[in-house]
Amino acid sequence: MKKNGIRNEKGVLLRNIRRKVFRKEQMQHALGRVIRRVGSVFMIVLSVWGAGLCGRIVMTSHRFLVKHIILEGNTHLKEQDLRKYEDRLTRNIFMLDLISVREELLKEPYVRDADLRRELPDRVYIRIEERIPYAVLRMEGREYLIDKEGMILESAGKKTGKILPVISGLRQDKDGFWKEELSQALSLVETLKSFGYPELSEIREIEMSKNRGAVLHPADGGFDILCGSGDYLHKLVLLKRVSADLARRNWAVRRIDLRFEDQVVVGTGKTA
Repeated sequence: MKKNGIRNEKGVLLRNIRRKVFRKEQMQHALGRVIRRVGSVFMIVLSVWGAGLCGRIVMTSHRFLVKHIILEGNTHLKEQDLRKYEDRLTRNIFMLDLISVREELLKEPYVRDADLRRELPDRVYIRIEERIPYAVLRMEGREYLIDKEGMILESAGKKTGKILPVISGLRQDKDGFWKEELSQALSLVETLKSFGYPELSEIREIEMSKNRGAVLHPADGGFDILCGSGDYLHKLVLLKRVSADLARRNWAVRRIDLRFEDQVVVGTGKTA
């Protein structure tokens, strides 16, 4: 009996010791979890605070204030047109809204494309691809410089530095039909340039007639060349052959009509 009692007391004592050890281990694990969580929160707060401090230093540092604007590819934009962007570009380099500046630059008539980028610590690089004057558009009593795509650049009152072909006969239409005619005229100009006959310097004007299509008026005057529409290269090849024959015959010409397929109609007058 006594031995059994001693064994029971030992068993109870061991169980109590195990419970205490288990509770102690649980408390240690719980305390460890709390410490780890507090440490994680502290590190997050410290990181955010550090990032905010670094950001404030970067945003307010004079080292990152834009001091140089490098412009490349600009020949036609006026100085006052560029100055309106200066205030928006001479600030902290990380605060620049280059997308909106580019969108506004693309609204300038001479700007075909623009590339803007930051160059740390204090420079902004702007590369402009400009539209090039390609022809003079005479419409409704005024003359405009236009590019190869028919974009109106500015009034043609100023000297362009080179002789440009003149396109006339167009009238503004609410349906945009004049733009289709302008596209045909520009196609004819491109064909004249590539084929080389007649030379553009020999053409005084390219008239877009509603009934006759494209009409070439030579600089010397005296006759017209009716090109109509369609394959201008084929028409100019025929014109070159016929012109050589007319020169041999010494005929006075009033009109050369190229509007018919594989046929040239020549209107002649008295021999000069």
